[in-house]
Amino acid sequence: MLVLQKEKKQSSRCELISFDIFDTLVTRRVATPAGIFAIMQNILMQDTSFTPDFKNNFCKIRVDSENLARISAKQANNYCEISFYEIYNLIQQKFNLSDYQTKFLKKLEIETEIKNLVPINKNIALLKDYLSQGSRVVLISDMYHSAETIRKMLLCIDDVFKDLKIYVSNEYRVSKGEGGLYSRIQELENTNFCNWSHCGDNKHADIKIAKKYGIQTKFFPLPALKPYEKILLTKHPENLDYQIITGCARLARLQNTSINPGKYDFGASFAGPILYSFVNFVIEQSLARGIKTLYFIARDGYIPKIIADIIIKNKGLNIKTKYLYGSRKAWRLPAEKNYDDIINWSLGEYKNRISYNFISYQLGVSQENLRALTRLNIPFDKIFSKSQRKKLEKILKNSPDIKKLIINTNLPQIELLKKYVKQEIELNPAENAFVDLCGSGRSLDELFKLTGIQEKFSCFYFVKVNSNYELNLNIIPYLDEFSECHWIELLSKSFDGQTVGYVEKDNRIKAVTEINNGNLMRQWGLEEYIQGIKDFTKNISDITKINDIREVDFKSAADEYINYARDLDKETADILGSIPHKLTGDESVCSCVAPEISFWKSFIGFIFCRKNFGASEYPFISIAKSTGLKKVWLNFQQKYPTLQKFLLNIHINRKNKESRITILGIKIPLAKLLRRKN
Repeated sequence: MLVLQKEKKQSSRCELISFDIFDTLVTRRVATPAGIFAIMQNILMQDTSFTPDFKNNFCKIRVDSENLARISAKQANNYCEISFYEIYNLIQQKFNLSDYQTKFLKKLEIETEIKNLVPINKNIALLKDYLSQGSRVVLISDMYHSAETIRKMLLCIDDVFKDLKIYVSNEYRVSKGEGGLYSRIQELENTNFCNWSHCGDNKHADIKIAKKYGIQTKFFPLPALKPYEKILLTKHPENLDYQIITGCARLARLQNTSINPGKYDFGASFAGPILYSFVNFVIEQSLARGIKTLYFIARDGYIPKIIADIIIKNKGLNIKTKYLYGSRKAWRLPAEKNYDDIINWSLGEYKNRISYNFISYQLGVSQENLRALTRLNIPFDKIFSKSQRKKLEKILKNSPDIKKLIINTNLPQIELLKKYVKQEIELNPAENAFVDLCGSGRSLDELFKLTGIQEKFSCFYFVKVNSNYELNLNIIPYLDEFSECHWIELLSKSFDGQTVGYVEKDNRIKAVTEINNGNLMRQWGLEEYIQGIKDFTKNISDITKINDIREVDFKSAADEYINYARDLDKETADILGSIPHKLTGDESVCSCVAPEISFWKSFIGFIFCRKNFGASEYPFISIAKSTGLKKVWLNFQQKYPTLQKFLLNIHINRKNKESRITILGIKIPLAKLLRRKN
């Protein structure tokens, strides 16, 4: 605020204040100007008066024609700028369009520009402050549109632009970029360059060139595109879907007033498109299948439900959403019919975390009773070895006293679970479905078995983990099995801890959650992060509604972002890796999910063949947080976790019919070696 006041004080001494227009006072909902032409192309697809080839390629035709018109004007008349009409005259001649068609296209472009302009309020407020102080303010633009057309656009934003002078490059055939427009305005405004202050977003045209003339400058940059957004637009600059997604994300960043901008921007730009893509799929599939109620399962369903509620409200859809408290801990309860399965899953899925403290918590009995009955003299907090786990499994399965204790202890929770399901879930699989992010469906299936539900419900998953377990569920995955995609769960956090059970209070069954990580998540910036996702979702709703865009391919962009996670930039990795997360247990003391990996710990682990020594739960994020030689080393260690793997390693994959031997990091197919011997 003090800086802004200082800037206004300095500028108040100037005779002339000028503002750039596009991306300084107003911006577009799309990522680049080509996005406007992509929207036009989408509209033209419904028009039968143009050829299919012209309609299918209009965006590229419009971009190429503008570039060609500039080249022609420079060669023929040494003009720096061209007009809107010259661009369309070129298109008309090249594609043999009628006057009516050409007029229609020009009108459509102006209307599309107006629909998709949004104010940059802080800069418009600054302009109004200068006017209130009696300053002489003008507008400048390097643009093919006329001053009259631009004023028409601006008046749809604010009446303050009604009487301001507008200097446009194409009307003087000179530009800011090469400096001629500044000279022309200096003559027309009869002012000295040193008494002039110019505000703009372009480092070259608005800052460097203006300073060259001695003009005071103020730089108001738009938020830069994120690395993953640049990848989308570099590959497909004329793709409407990518223009919409990156444009809406950048618009959210531009309008962000959060006290934690990094987390907000991460939500709006990276997590928002990925999660929106999934939720949009869920809603589209629900409409097609006649599903009326969606049950979002805690905790991964917390943010997807928020997105779904915004989409449903904005589109006026006849779909209800409910938040269902549940977890492996709350739904995989040991009973007579599933006892052995529960023991197998508990010891198998968490094999590197098994201790008396852990397994007793999972099974719902005290660690003192469990250790006394199993008679294994192991400290409560010590992790069991492989042989100790096998011994524990044998005892748990074959001891009638232990089995009876575990089953009887969990009976009250099973009864409460039955009441909770009856209270919350409508048993109509044709009109109701469940939503989760990553999983096998096993926990939900166990819930049905324990509570006697025989109906076959559908469950949407972002990614389904393949399992040999036979389910009484119709799994609808967004992505096929993708082992590197489980980090998606990090994008959907909540303020609650894990659901551990249920209690009855005031004739209602309520969920009981672990000591939650709410304060940790607030400190991390979860509120700002969710707001970023909300604003991205709202922006998507606005642009599609305003332009009557009925189908957007969000999945392609989401796939690109998911693939991008394999080689994250440091900024994104720092934020993603800082999320408080713990796979199991008390989350009130959990640390960030991907801390920096110690070079020396990893080096010692490599030398002494201690796999993953000093590593993190998500090493690809931790590696992306590193730089220089450390990053090179960690990537090397990912490839060869131990010295033994580097020196000599034999790999045989019968399924893929491949076999090789690695010597000093050099991979040699075994078939090749055998041929040499023969």
